[in-house]
Amino acid sequence: MSTKRQNLVAAGIAQYTFHPQSANNGTVEIFTSDWASGDTTVYRIYTVTDAGHLHISPKPDDTSVALTVDCDIRRLTSTQMIWYNTDSNEELARFKKIK
Repeated sequence: MSTKRQNLVAAGIAQYTFHPQSANNGTVEIFTSDWASGDTTVYRIYTVTDAGHLHISPKPDDTSVALTVDCDIRRLTSTQMIWYNTDSNEELARFKKIK
């Protein structure tokens, strides 16, 4: 089952589709679209600790542009997810469920 969440970024969108393989890890499809770069989709792996720390990284065989995310999930409901910088009160992204 995939969960789609969308976040507005400067002049575009970023859409994360999570495909869980267990309670704490899986793959994520990241679609971005903006006026300068057009549409791009990358595939990554993710891990979530019991404390809510999220780590998204390239698959071991991935040679595309690296995208790594380390953050804390401070809010996760059936309709919303909010990411914060690890060990700070700085909000990084706010997502809403779109499907």
